[in-house]
Amino acid sequence: MNIKIIALIGIILVLFSFTKCSTEKNQNLSTFVEASTIDTIHSIERENKFTRWLSSKEYQSRFKNKSAFYKRHKSYPAYIEMDTLGNRRIIDIPYEPRFHWRCTSARSKDEFKKIHIKETLNRGKKLLSLSIINKDGINIYTGTWVSKDVFERESKKLKKLGITPPKFLE
Repeated sequence: MNIKIIALIGIILVLFSFTKCSTEKNQNLSTFVEASTIDTIHSIERENKFTRWLSSKEYQSRFKNKSAFYKRHKSYPAYIEMDTLGNRRIIDIPYEPRFHWRCTSARSKDEFKKIHIKETLNRGKKLLSLSIINKDGINIYTGTWVSKDVFERESKKLKKLGITPPKFLE
């Protein structure tokens, strides 16, 4: 009987330590960056700026030839949200003068980090906005980068809608 109790305690300890390690690993997945913060004060203005929720197919179609779409509308996707079904809604903001921007959505942490390094170090951009959702225990990243020389101006436009730039933690 004592052996059964000791074995049971051992099994519980192993399961507890496994659960603790898994939890710490999942927490570390999101600790390198915090998403853009969204305040509640500007929610009405912000909601009015969003497009309707676009299906993944509609979103892909819109970005298939992003240059033509955004040149025609003289805007760029300053903030993108994604839901767990893959639908996205976008805040398009007019831009003047022209500058370079890049957005990406539905990326894993590793994919996002690679794109971030490429855009910031190689192309001189700064991360303007970032939305992170957790789908099935995995963080999914959606972000927009803009040229460094217009970052302050563009971040002020988003701040008027209650959206702040992301913060890097590591």
